Amino acid sequence: MGKQAEDIVNFLDSVSNEKLENWQTKEYCIVKNDRIGFRLDHQGINKDGSGMNRLYIQPVKGGKTRNSKMDSNNVLAQVQAADPAEPENVRQALKDSYAQKGKLIVAKRKA
Repeated sequence: MGKQAEDIVNFLDSVSNEKLENWQTKEYCIVKNDRIGFRLDHQGINKDGSGMNRLYIQPVKGGKTRNSKMDSNNVLAQVQAADPAEPENVRQALKDSYAQKGKLIVAKRKA
């Protein structure tokens, strides 16, 4: 596993379960970690009637690595998740999206 992959896993593992469910409807930064160099953003709700929440991981501008400084607008992982969500499903979907080079992943619904 490369350094950025390890950092993404550490970042996601540090996000509390409470931050991975019950989102607001507006666009906002859910959590930002300047030390690790990433942020998790809520980019609103799909307007297609599905009600799915759009979540993205991006590098923090001015992060600790040269790549994160240059690529602060790049999407490293993207997930659509229903609310209520199962936090561990959202966390795993974000990890899977990163592993698949930012491919959109739909998180499993809460049972």
